[in-house]
Amino acid sequence: MLVLNMFLYSFTLADALTKMNALGAIISMAFVGSTLVCLLMSLYMTPSYLFAFKDYDILMSLPIKHSVILTSKLFFLYVQNLLVALLIALPQLVTYGIRTDGGVLYYVYAVAATLLIPFIPLAAGGTLSFLTGRISSRFKSSNAVMLVCSFALIILIMAGSFSLSTVSAAQAKSIISIFDLIGRYYVPLDFFSKALVGQKLFFLLAFILTNIAVLAAFAIIFSKSFRSINAKMNERYKAANFKLTALKTATPAKALFIKELRGYFSSYIYVFNTFFGMVMMTVLAFSLPVFGTDKIMTLLEVSGAGAYILPIITLIFAFCIIMTVPTASSVSLEGKSLWILKFSPIDVLTVFRSKISLNLALIIPLLVINSIVCAISLHMNSVQYLAFLATSLLYAFYTALSGLLINLYFPKLDWATQVVVVKQSMSVIVAMMAGMGAIAVPVILFVTLKPASFVLFLFSVAAVLALINISLWSALKTRGIKLFNEL
Repeated sequence: MLVLNMFLYSFTLADALTKMNALGAIISMAFVGSTLVCLLMSLYMTPSYLFAFKDYDILMSLPIKHSVILTSKLFFLYVQNLLVALLIALPQLVTYGIRTDGGVLYYVYAVAATLLIPFIPLAAGGTLSFLTGRISSRFKSSNAVMLVCSFALIILIMAGSFSLSTVSAAQAKSIISIFDLIGRYYVPLDFFSKALVGQKLFFLLAFILTNIAVLAAFAIIFSKSFRSINAKMNERYKAANFKLTALKTATPAKALFIKELRGYFSSYIYVFNTFFGMVMMTVLAFSLPVFGTDKIMTLLEVSGAGAYILPIITLIFAFCIIMTVPTASSVSLEGKSLWILKFSPIDVLTVFRSKISLNLALIIPLLVINSIVCAISLHMNSVQYLAFLATSLLYAFYTALSGLLINLYFPKLDWATQVVVVKQSMSVIVAMMAGMGAIAVPVILFVTLKPASFVLFLFSVAAVLALINISLWSALKTRGIKLFNEL
């Protein structure tokens, strides 16, 4: 489906560029688009794979060269980035080949060049991640510094992509000239374009050698100080004047919640993968009064949104909420320490409540603030706001409850790095699908039934969600306890 959509987009783009006599610009767009996404993925994945992997001590103790360890990890990151680069670049490159009758030689050049696209973004992402980690390690709240920097960079990239996707025909000519300007200063883009448009072997070899040289330089420099860099990356701020004072006590429920809270914010990859939805919700909410509703809807590529602004905002809020599901990996992240919870004199439901409370604590405060900002910006009346807030809150409870139950069904306790649990485990995938389904069904019903009153429709959705949440809690109290005890 994604490949088909990319080809349809590429053919439409090629038609527009052909009318402007600038079909060759699609080559630059393919390169820039795939490069930016690869850079984004590198920033997203590199910290946990190169700098904060759990089996670091084990690997360092083995009779294996550091360069071999680094190369294996870089190869895995390269494959991940290559899949995305192929998805973005190849449809546009194939479209250009079809429109220009490029011949076999063109496609050989296109495939060879595309295979090298992730090299420089991977090196750049690794370098930026290392610099961010080194800077943050000097602060007391190092994870907070890394998260702020990472979120800010991703928001800037997304804002730039939204801006590029909403340009007029007149602006398109300016963008084409911008690509030419980028090619003058970013040499790989110039090599890439000339190698494919003119099918010139010299520029293809120059592009290949440039990319290999950059990644090789990164790998050589980093491998020589692999141990020291990882040691420095694991440094944390420590107070020099520590003094033992009175020990604090708390109820089991409060102590477990504090444990969950500290464990959550101590993991960069955990927060980065499960909190970005709420960051995007906050950015959207505060963008409404700043830029105006019409401008935001244009950036989101939603046409004719005036009559459906409340349904659209509700849908976006629900989507951001279902992305915030730390409970889907909270049990798995206990790992080898799970026996401490199981053999402690603590009720299992108290453990469940602590994990659910963390999920809700991440969503509800920001949800309330953002909903108030949206209500003021959209001039909601009290009934509309009540329906909007109630539905969003019930989605928050659904996300927390369903994520925990799914994690109990699909636990993964034998992990080597947290990224495997947080990003790639079956429980997270199923939880995201369950969240998508909970959004898709009301959307389909709304489009099909076209209810006269959206507020009444929202209250109906809220009532169904309330019943589902009650059923999920009942399942946790019965089947969930049994699954937990069997772990």
